[in-house]
Amino acid sequence: MNKQRKSNLIAGITVLLGLMFLTACPVKPASSEKQTDKKEETQADKKEAQENILNTVWEAEVLWDEPYPKTNSEHYYIYIGEDGTIYDAVKKVAAGSTLNKPDPSLFTTIKFKNNKFSYGTNEYSYTIKDDILTVGDFTPNQGNFNLKAKRITSPTGEEIKNAPQN
Repeated sequence: MNKQRKSNLIAGITVLLGLMFLTACPVKPASSEKQTDKKEETQADKKEAQENILNTVWEAEVLWDEPYPKTNSEHYYIYIGEDGTIYDAVKKVAAGSTLNKPDPSLFTTIKFKNNKFSYGTNEYSYTIKDDILTVGDFTPNQGNFNLKAKRITSPTGEEIKNAPQN
């Protein structure tokens, strides 16, 4: 073989080996990295939300598809204790009113454990966005448990937990 042919043959083999090497190494497209980052953020957000739900106080806005409170004369508070026990209390809007346990309690059958709310045999996940807790299914007229509440700092969880019966 002459030198020109050898040179072309070596160049061709080099190109083929280079292509084989490049195709054998997995390469992630830039869009894939963005999706991975977004997925990691979502998981981090969920983890943060789940860690922050215990020992928090909320004021109910919607419960079982009904606006709460049903009138503008009271506030309905929920405290999720460190062990997942849910306590509730009501307070009249009138000046000098005190916290009292509602009669009957709307949360005697609702439990919180393993980062989920449960009602009977059904479990409901939750989300927290902009200090608004959303739990359950909001499909109209389904009769499923649902809750929408905003995070508050007053009254405290201990005040709700220790509120006297009406």
